[in-house]
Amino acid sequence: MAKLSAGQKRRQKELKRRKKKQIQIKKRQPLMEPVWLASGLPKLSEQIIEFGEAVLDYPRADREFVEGSIAFLVMCWNIGSVSAERSEKLRTDMDQMLREQAGDLPDDVEDQIDVLITRRRFFYANDPRFVVEHNVSWLGEGEYHVQVMSILIPEAQRYHFSPEYAAAGLSDKSRASIAILEHPLTGQEQEVEELINKGWGLIKNHDTAERDSVRDPVIEAVDVWLEAWELIRTLYEDQTAIKDIDNRMRFLLDYWSAELDNYLLSAAQKDSTYIARGMAFCREFNQQFPDTHELTRLNLQRTGAELLLLAGEFEQGESALEALTRDFPDEAWSFIGWGDIYNPVYEMLPQVPVDIERAKRLYRIPIVRELDNAERAQDRLEELAYYQRQGSTLQDA
Repeated sequence: MAKLSAGQKRRQKELKRRKKKQIQIKKRQPLMEPVWLASGLPKLSEQIIEFGEAVLDYPRADREFVEGSIAFLVMCWNIGSVSAERSEKLRTDMDQMLREQAGDLPDDVEDQIDVLITRRRFFYANDPRFVVEHNVSWLGEGEYHVQVMSILIPEAQRYHFSPEYAAAGLSDKSRASIAILEHPLTGQEQEVEELINKGWGLIKNHDTAERDSVRDPVIEAVDVWLEAWELIRTLYEDQTAIKDIDNRMRFLLDYWSAELDNYLLSAAQKDSTYIARGMAFCREFNQQFPDTHELTRLNLQRTGAELLLLAGEFEQGESALEALTRDFPDEAWSFIGWGDIYNPVYEMLPQVPVDIERAKRLYRIPIVRELDNAERAQDRLEELAYYQRQGSTLQDA
């Protein structure tokens, strides 16, 4: 199972979500939910899939992989749900089971478990459900239904963050590094934390169709996050990487920055006034944090180029995408991202003319060079071939 990185979490789902969103909902549609489902909460089967989307989004995943991944995600979800004492026991049980199946756990698997448990605690903290039973009904060709039954965890038995219990249920390796969570936040850092969480709340409420505002929730969230960014710029003006921040803001900002570019582009597509604001953020972030995670910087630089294309600045936009391949020559996403703008399957930017042959040439580069994530380029070549066959069939008919 591949290590879950910030770049993988957001780019593996980025454009496929455009093409596959409705298909995925159908494929993974839950067949039953508990009658005691808490009012106002989304279906837990859908939550589990969203929670582990980067794990599940694996090329040519077969039945064994999907069933194993769902079981893996459910265990991580449950560990992150309960009190410190119980999470320790559940983690011990999970590690023992995995070792019995596969021997010693590789470091990347332990890291992945820790990331998912922490993700559950930080980003799904308000969900009080514990999975008691689940089932995956395999339909073939990557299609499956997920069935979930859950109970509500009593308030006293849920996980509540505190420095004392921050590392509960995590590996020894993470326990050593997570000590920074004990460091208190300043007043301004607390304000940033509140703003970022407010933005996620707006997005989550939109996803669950529970909101009162008439404004688009993505635009509302981006407004809040750009307000937070002005504080972040001042707070960390002496830092060159998110990882250098010595309290829990490191984890909050790492995840937030790895996801933000999608929402900046979405806001700009809805309201052109956000084109310039989005480009400014992408430029300012990479200037302020030049040593932060490479894939985060790549994705923001790429978004800046896409925003230029969205503004009608085609020559500048394509030059910016070409510069991306020079700045990140060993990252497959540099070439995949450039090819995607010409790909009719994704319809990334309607302003850009479709150019299938150019997209293919760009997709072939990471494959020939055997770069990491080259399988994503191969997936796109296969999708284009299918698209062309379908078009030919329609013409013949």
